[in-house]
Amino acid sequence: MVSSNNINQNIDFIFDIIFDTLGLPLYFFDKFGTLKLSKSKYYNINNETFSILPKLFELNTYNPIPVIKSTIYMENFLSISILINNEFYGTLILGPCLYAPITEENIKSILSNNVSIYDKNTLLKYYSSLPIKTFSELVNISILTYYLIYNKKLNFESVLKENYYNDNIINIINKNIELSASLSRQNDEFHHSIVHEKTIMDCIRNGNKEKLLRIMSEPSEGNYGILAKNNPMRSLKNLLITSATLLTRAAIDGGMDTEIAYTLSDSYIQLIEEFNTVNDLNNLRITMSCDFADRVSNLKYINYPKTITHCISYIHKNIYNSISLESICNHLNFNSSYISRYFRKEVGVTISEFILKEKVEEAKRLLLSSDYSILEISVLLNFNDQSYFTKIFKRFTKTTPKKYRDTNKIK
Repeated sequence: MVSSNNINQNIDFIFDIIFDTLGLPLYFFDKFGTLKLSKSKYYNINNETFSILPKLFELNTYNPIPVIKSTIYMENFLSISILINNEFYGTLILGPCLYAPITEENIKSILSNNVSIYDKNTLLKYYSSLPIKTFSELVNISILTYYLIYNKKLNFESVLKENYYNDNIINIINKNIELSASLSRQNDEFHHSIVHEKTIMDCIRNGNKEKLLRIMSEPSEGNYGILAKNNPMRSLKNLLITSATLLTRAAIDGGMDTEIAYTLSDSYIQLIEEFNTVNDLNNLRITMSCDFADRVSNLKYINYPKTITHCISYIHKNIYNSISLESICNHLNFNSSYISRYFRKEVGVTISEFILKEKVEEAKRLLLSSDYSILEISVLLNFNDQSYFTKIFKRFTKTTPKKYRDTNKIK
């Protein structure tokens, strides 16, 4: 507990240590909610957000555990109540910070919600001035600050439970479960069969599109549930987003590279949000499922030993970097001579040849899906020069990059 001796010096000292170490703005409000001290040098503080801090944290109320809250502007703050001689003295607030860098899409979302603060450029400038702290980092910062003030240890779980576990929500959910289950029994209506769902996921893992289409064409027993009240379209979109998540996990189990699988899922989820008819969404569900199955089916290395799949996964994740046998072995702690022989035996080509082949495959995707010039693509994929890139591209495709783009790109 903070001593009453030299209170202001203690607070100032804590402010200096936290600010200089973590780079987070700090504010101290007394028990009446009046700002007494601040330390926010170098930060362009959003005054409208700052004005709602007293309401956000109920600054006239003592909280025994650090409190973490976020604003509609995606800013994150934490507060710690200050006790002196068992009497509530005020509240220390750290922030704002962001969990991740802000994007233009985030800005558009904020502006579309009728948030009347500044324009897009001003907002981007403001957000770029804020420190980035992950959720875990912010919780640990709260624990560290609490320890500096009280010389008492908190654990991560206690802060998490106090801030994010809500008994009222659990009670509401329990009541909804009981009511829904009762109504289902009365109306003889139940959720869809888990067997049907597992069969679909097995088709994805095995890349079996033919069986997948047959299963999806059969009527499923039961209902898929309501995922949005009084909004059938939103409910259907949420269902498809859930399906995309399950398909992604199944595809990864089937051998698909995690980054490719997640990126594919993100792309389909964005399309789900853009479509607004039941027919379009149902068609998208079939297309999305078949696409995942096809991609798993096309994975030539699905049955390779783990050592080989680790090598291939590394190559895919670093396709835009300079990759060599040495870099792969250094990263994965493999013996280069052994891996060189083992890779050629299992895959049928050398690692260097496989790397070139995969870079050409990525180049083909860029040629059809982007407006990058051939020179830009060769630079992105770390080829020595455009002529060498063209030579390698032609070796694998029997055509030049320009002809490939002109012939295959959808107008």
